[in-house]
Parts: sequence; structure tokens; C-alpha cells
Amino acid sequence: MLVRLPRALLLVSVALAGWAAWDYARCQGPNSRQPSLIVDWPGPNMGELEIGSREITVSLTNPTDQPHRIIGMMKGCGWNCCIKPKSEDPMTVPARGKVAYPLVLESRFAGAFEVDIILYLEDNDTREVTHTLRGVAVTPRDQSHAKGG
Repeated sequence: MLVRLPRALLLVSVALAGWAAWDYARCQGPNSRQPSLIVDWPGPNMGELEIGSREITVSLTNPTDQPHRIIGMMKGCGWNCCIKPKSEDPMTVPARGKVAYPLVLESRFAGAFEVDIILYLEDNDTREVTHTLRGVAVTPRDQSHAKGG
């Protein structure tokens, strides 16, 4: 009886190893290997922008046959500026479609600025993508001199 126990344990071990390999291969299918959404970032160098708020957009393209989502983004401040989503709601990127995800960039003072854009995407898995945006905030030009007034 005790002679059969090691053989039985060996058989169970082989069966469990086979099941684990099958499960791993199943989870590593073609859909889970590549992120589906293609992100087209603004910048990275925005050049000179007047101090204040402005809308910028991140374009996302979905080349697959399945819709995917932009879950949201992390609001944050960096060097001399802050960034936030224009809307807090998640956005769906349709199958074979493209969307513009609007952000609000607000610079505070004249001088260089830098901030990270952090998006959370749901495409085959939840993932975080980051991009650094840079530029120079300048004081608004006086329009009265330009008009001769």
C-alpha cells in the first residue's frame, strides 16, 4: 500500500503541472499580449502658451473589433501648472474608432512649466500610461497696443 502512495503523488503532481501550464497558456492568448488602444499625446513640447486655462486633447485610436474604455485620469499639478480631465466620466473608444479625450491645462505664472499626464485605460487589462508635457507660460500680450489704442 505504501509503495503505491509515491506513484499516486507523482501522478497528481504531473496532472497539476499540466493543468497549470494549460491555464497559463489560456491566459496568455493573443488578446492579452498587446494593449489595444493607441495613444497620440500632445507635445511633449507645447512651446509658448499664455498664462491661464486652455483645453488640450489626447487622441486615442482603437484598431480592434472590440470597444475599450478610458477609465479616467489622475488630476495633478507639476512645475508651474495643473492638469485635469474636462469631464470625470469614463469614455468608450468604439471598435475601429478614434476619440479625442479633452484635458484642461492651467498655467499659473510666467516661466517654464512641466506636468505628467496619467491616463487609466481598460483594454485587455487595466493599465496606466504616462506622458510628460512641457512648455513656457508667457504673460498675455496687450491687445490695445496692437490695435493702435
